[in-house]
Amino acid sequence: MTTLVTPLPSDILRSIDANAADGFQALRVAVRDAGPIDEATRELVLIAAFATAGNEIAVRAHTERALGLGVTEDALRHAVLLTLGATTTLIQTVNGLKWIQEAARAVQGQQHG
Repeated sequence: MTTLVTPLPSDILRSIDANAADGFQALRVAVRDAGPIDEATRELVLIAAFATAGNEIAVRAHTERALGLGVTEDALRHAVLLTLGATTTLIQTVNGLKWIQEAARAVQGQQHG
């Protein structure tokens, strides 16, 4: 699936410093491969973390990836809602939910258009 979010921050980093981008990608791969969590669950964790950090671009990009893996929009919303009161404020949670909804609608439009 081609992402609807462009440019990705990693692409911007690569255009500025390819070595730093390679190092960042190597770190992400090493962390990803270091444990037993499956890809769909990793996406849920990342989306919740990115929503907590207020990182809209990452929420949208990882929502697209998760939907492509068969994760439901309900599961994505639940992952973000779980952070409410634990690590996020109401506005951070609502923003994350809004970004998921908008990204999901964009993916649906791409699939049907």
